[in-house]
Amino acid sequence: MPEYIEKERIIEWFRPYGHVEEGIPYYGLVTDIREMKPADVALVRHGQWVSVASKRDRICSRCLRSEPYKFADQDKKVFEYCPYCGACMDGDA
Repeated sequence: MPEYIEKERIIEWFRPYGHVEEGIPYYGLVTDIREMKPADVALVRHGQWVSVASKRDRICSRCLRSEPYKFADQDKKVFEYCPYCGACMDGDA
């Protein structure tokens, strides 16, 4: 999976090495980094389906809405993502 960093953090990391004598063209590097287009990423929210004791449905641990069209006792296969809040239902809360 790709990893993402903030532009200003990488610029700060290079700041101590930014002398022409050391062979790193710092200001050209900073300009190139600032001109890079941002990646199209979104924060992934994690949750899990929780069975409700008195009912036959599951609810999302993030938004507390019922899983549509599924019943906890009848169908073992569940949605991988909550259709309401978009949380990934992988059990990591």
